[in-house]
Amino acid sequence: MQEFERLLEDIGSTLPDLPPLTPKNIFDILGVRNQENVNSKILAYFLDVNETHGLQSLFFDSLKTIIEDKGYANTEFLDNFNGDFNVLTEDTTAFAENEAKKRIDISILGDDKWGIII
Repeated sequence: MQEFERLLEDIGSTLPDLPPLTPKNIFDILGVRNQENVNSKILAYFLDVNETHGLQSLFFDSLKTIIEDKGYANTEFLDNFNGDFNVLTEDTTAFAENEAKKRIDISILGDDKWGIII
């Protein structure tokens, strides 16, 4: 039996390493990775401070932190995006032609006349 185990170890040592497993996210688990409307609705739910998730503005504040950390905007600029806001999905653009209306996946519209488009 030891000879068989040694043979297995020898063969195993010649095989390449297995590729690392990619961690699954919620979209992979639900099987909706490429379904834009579903993904937008899930993200919008967590961005909306008025929803029942109880996380208040955690997702919105995290989005602002990521924008700042990536260097896309600084704290002073991001301070403009405060106050009450509404989250919309599949928001139709106002300037598109009627036949080919374009949609915005997620719009975050502040009561103080600011907006973030995703």
